[in-house]
Amino acid sequence: MRFRLSKIYSLDFIGKKTLEFTVSADYAAALIQKVRSYPFLTVHDKVNPEQPIDKNASEQVKTTVRNAYTERLQRAFAATKRPELAAYFKDLASESNIALEPLPVQPNPILAADSMTVDNPNIDITADIISQDGSIVLESPEY
Repeated sequence: MRFRLSKIYSLDFIGKKTLEFTVSADYAAALIQKVRSYPFLTVHDKVNPEQPIDKNASEQVKTTVRNAYTERLQRAFAATKRPELAAYFKDLASESNIALEPLPVQPNPILAADSMTVDNPNIDITADIISQDGSIVLESPEY
């Protein structure tokens, strides 16, 4: 299928045959176009990952889906090494009133005590890398 893997930040199965992609904003449109070119795949534009797709789901299923969403966000948040992606996952969590555990601080053994960090507050890289709607959900057919 030749997807640009460097532009795909996270893949999660959110159902038996449904896969959620978190991708770079500059790749989202191309990925959607590529996926739509395959007749056996479907793009779901508007999906709330904290709610079951079945609108008639039981309260137990609703709770299970929300807990799974919380766990996915926590796992993705803790696993990423990209600050802009961590901020994106944190924003998703706050929209759903989910408290994420803070990232553990890991010292960088390469940095010496006399090293210097330069911060440029005038640059906002988040807007260039992750869109507000950076998640794309794909579904494959049942066989």
